[in-house]
Amino acid sequence: MRRRAGCWIAWTLALGISSAAPAWADNNPADQALAQTLFDRGRELMAARKFVEACEKFAESERLEASVGTELNLGLCYESQGKTASAWAAYRAAGARARRDGRRDREQAARDRAAALEPKLSRVSMTLAPGADLPGIEVRLDGTLLGRATWDVAAPIDPGSHAVDVRAPGYRNWTNRFDVAATQAHQITIPLLVVDAAPTSSAAPSAPLKTVSPSALTGTPTAASPAPPPLASTASSPPVANARTWVGGRYWLDAATVEDVKTALTWQRYVVPRGAAWETASAYCTGLRIGGGGAWRLPTPEELASLAVPGRTPAIDTTAFPQTPAGWFWTADHHSWGVAEAISSTTGAKQPVMSDRPLFVRCVR
Repeated sequence: MRRRAGCWIAWTLALGISSAAPAWADNNPADQALAQTLFDRGRELMAARKFVEACEKFAESERLEASVGTELNLGLCYESQGKTASAWAAYRAAGARARRDGRRDREQAARDRAAALEPKLSRVSMTLAPGADLPGIEVRLDGTLLGRATWDVAAPIDPGSHAVDVRAPGYRNWTNRFDVAATQAHQITIPLLVVDAAPTSSAAPSAPLKTVSPSALTGTPTAASPAPPPLASTASSPPVANARTWVGGRYWLDAATVEDVKTALTWQRYVVPRGAAWETASAYCTGLRIGGGGAWRLPTPEELASLAVPGRTPAIDTTAFPQTPAGWFWTADHHSWGVAEAISSTTGAKQPVMSDRPLFVRCVR
């Protein structure tokens, strides 16, 4: 191990990544100085094989001032700890940044390191047992909320101990602690949660169950509520019971998608809570398989902005799109100089962002 770590350090020196090159010209000078200091200390700790402390220094340096050199060293540090998924992600981020900066040597080196790690990655995926898809169900992995679209995806994960927590209103929480070995593919089946015998007052229904009509449960419009505009996909046929819910005078909802009758677009309802670079986001949408098929893509700025309601905070309808993080979401508009357009879920504003930044993703078709 000592020899291998020494080879990696020599490799970084051969590439000339001994400093944290600035990513933004207008960064705070104090942040730049602190980022460089943390980077230098991280390399000292790496040479002393104190990898845990070194990774902390590199990660904080990267947060203050992102750079290819820091990302590559962070990847090496994670890899030395056996954190293959974290290292793989750092190498891919470094490759994307190096491509933007026109550094072909570093881009190729980062992509080679990521490619070498890919067959060694551990992965985890989740599936729901029959009947376990409850209203308001949430799944967290190591404390991070997972979007519904990610549950059945074999996502890279660092080897070691992890925990899945599942909760739904009116039901007891379910926790599963598990260990993942190197290169292992681990699948978790989420069972039907047990009804909470003593729900809290906040979880109690606002009215007795006997007063809830079947139409209110299925989302079928009643005589007292205006019927939604007809959908091209349903023609004159009535909605299927228990399949979709009508919300806000505009949206048809099901477990995974939102159909907007105003724009005739179908949206991914739940999103991945962690951000991704534009290139990764675009590939994610292309490979998405929910709602009965594919043909998913990143939305145009105009399409994504159409979800925003002027004057409302957050601007997006959180009933139709629950658990939407506050922040910037990628659009399909990407420019040759490494910038893509993004839309804020909080205000609906549009802003150009460097395409290697980790923004949120909501796909459309």
